[in-house]
Formats: sequence, C-alpha cells, structure tokens
Amino acid sequence: MSPVVTAVVGVVVLLVLFALVVVTRYKVAGPS
Repeated sequence: MSPVVTAVVGVVVLLVLFALVVVTRYKVAGPS
C-alpha cells in the first residue's frame, strides 16, 4: 500500500473511533 492510502485509512479509523466514542457518550448521557 502507498503512504497516501495508509494515511487515508488511518484518518478513517480515527474518525470511526471518535464517532463511536461520541455515540456511546450520547447514549449513556441520554438525549438531554
């Protein structure tokens, strides 16, 4: 894989993890 592809995959993974954290906190906190 080229460095560009590796960078893109890394960014996508970080975004997915960030989204999961936000969704989990939102569910735990509740739609206040």
